[in-house]
Amino acid sequence: MHKLTVLAIAVAVTVGSLGVAASPALASHGPRHMMTISFAAGTDSSAHWVRMKQAVRFRVGPGIRGPAQFAEIVVHHFPAVAPAAEPAFAATGSGSPVLLIGFRGGGYLTCTTGDGSTAWTAYDPTGTVLVSATNYPFALAAEQGASTDLTVNLVSVTDTQVRLGAAFTDTITALQYNGTSLVPHGHRHHKSHRG
Repeated sequence: MHKLTVLAIAVAVTVGSLGVAASPALASHGPRHMMTISFAAGTDSSAHWVRMKQAVRFRVGPGIRGPAQFAEIVVHHFPAVAPAAEPAFAATGSGSPVLLIGFRGGGYLTCTTGDGSTAWTAYDPTGTVLVSATNYPFALAAEQGASTDLTVNLVSVTDTQVRLGAAFTDTITALQYNGTSLVPHGHRHHKSHRG
């Protein structure tokens, strides 16, 4: 099952990197950086904001022979160093979205929703599991021991279809990375000055 999930994530990330059905969205990240997110999806799937940017809705199309069905949030302009504080996300629905942090050296961390702080798995550059069902600090430490380059080069939340499965919908109700809330969208309120 892990190999199927990892393969599905790899396919979704590859397809998402091609810009299939992508649309940008902004999230504030302090005074020096502005992280942004975009959405990607397979041909019969979608990803988009709902409720005034308070959540992101994934619709993952039915599993059929052919291209993988997926919906995805891709984070842009994130720091090159993995965050010290545990990234987190929350979702509702029948799917199994996965938060992925990829490193330039080829290794990566994944986190499934709903398992609290023991949801992290670390993979080496060949895709072999280093540790699973563990907390973020332990998974990150395992990754540091296995990879030569821990520069973060990918941050995403991906929902993929099990082969020949029925279509489903998930809602990402929260996504926090490096101390910044990306979902819900952080609106900035500007005071009007009258003079």
